[in-house]
Amino acid sequence: ITAQIEADPGLPQSNSTISSWQVPVHPDVGRIQSEALPQFSDYIVIGSGVAGCGVVKSLLENSSPANSSVTVLEARGLCSGATGRNGGQLVKPYPSRFVQLTQDFGVDVAVKVFRLANHTLEEMHKLASSYDDQLCEDAAARRVTKMVAFMDQESWIQGQKDAKFYEEHMPEERGLFKFFTKEQMEKEWNVKGSYGGLSFPSGVCWPYRLITGVFKRLQDQFPNRLNIETNTPVTTILYDEKADPKYPYIITTPRGIVKATHVIHCTNGHTGHLLPRLRGKIFPMREAMSAQDVGDKMPDMSDQMSWTFLEEPKFDSKTGMIRIGWVYGLQNRNNGGFWIGGEDRRPEEMIASDDSVISIQGKVDLETKLTQVFNQNWVPKQPEIQGIWTGIMASTGDTLPFVGNLPASVTGRPGKGEWIAGGWNQYGMT
Repeated sequence: ITAQIEADPGLPQSNSTISSWQVPVHPDVGRIQSEALPQFSDYIVIGSGVAGCGVVKSLLENSSPANSSVTVLEARGLCSGATGRNGGQLVKPYPSRFVQLTQDFGVDVAVKVFRLANHTLEEMHKLASSYDDQLCEDAAARRVTKMVAFMDQESWIQGQKDAKFYEEHMPEERGLFKFFTKEQMEKEWNVKGSYGGLSFPSGVCWPYRLITGVFKRLQDQFPNRLNIETNTPVTTILYDEKADPKYPYIITTPRGIVKATHVIHCTNGHTGHLLPRLRGKIFPMREAMSAQDVGDKMPDMSDQMSWTFLEEPKFDSKTGMIRIGWVYGLQNRNNGGFWIGGEDRRPEEMIASDDSVISIQGKVDLETKLTQVFNQNWVPKQPEIQGIWTGIMASTGDTLPFVGNLPASVTGRPGKGEWIAGGWNQYGMT
């Protein structure tokens, strides 16, 4: 396991599993390329998920000087990584995360982190509507109620304590959580085998369409400043200030070289490939996601609810499988189907950067997840699988992301123009 954590995650796989979120590919920017790479760019952004999109948007709308150029370099199609493969959830970190942060860093830091996360969530809610009605429709961004079902007694007891602790220290959030008994969860929500539940305001979206839609609008708004180069993996980064003081970074790709003033790493689970000194500090985590047809038994709550099923993680020594204890889902607004992810898997299959495969055991578990958590009043015995795929997230040793300027001790290069936004520990959207 240690060897996997410290290994080179490599470049994203060219033959990745097909995410249903990414079908169809965005017709304008999904595979966009210039005829030739620009020779120079003030900013190079590596990666095109939600972090990369956020960086590009901020640079174009707020950067000085106003004519600065931005080039996005993406190894595969636009938004082809974790953002285009995730669970579609726009959700604040759970109260248990708040408790963990207070234990590690104190209450004051935890409050600051959560207020920032809540602010980010609110901005994500507003992102699509800040452009036009068409993006709102395409992105299917909507406010819903998150229902968390606790699938073991220990988690249920602790979950209630954590929520009360959170409200004590976040007074503006008091009254946010609603609690449900085991009987209510089964009778009102058809949840099988839970010990109780809690709900709170949340959101969902079609992440691929949201981010590619924003990129398209940025391209239209800043045609002379933004270059988006898909299928253009970065293979090396060199620094030579003597050769060109203004553009000292030399970015090599299979399509040629771009020189830049600043380089921003938004590659998340693949960070360690171009920043080898961060291997072991930030590492890839693979998880599977699916789209399933549940028939017509489940009422349409696609604009009302999203779901999480929590329990304490467990390791089965007989099978070698880990039950992560974190299953999440929502209904597809377009066809009434169900998006659900969070499969049981072996430890060595978790810490991996290859999204071209899914384990046989994980696939079987995910195919039966809906029947594990919902009664047959809502789901058939064997839901039809419309698609199963994997995605690569990133974890860090202290569960905190890396955001900001990278010193030479990390990059191995003397310049001060490299930056990072990554290591989101499953909260990349907010």
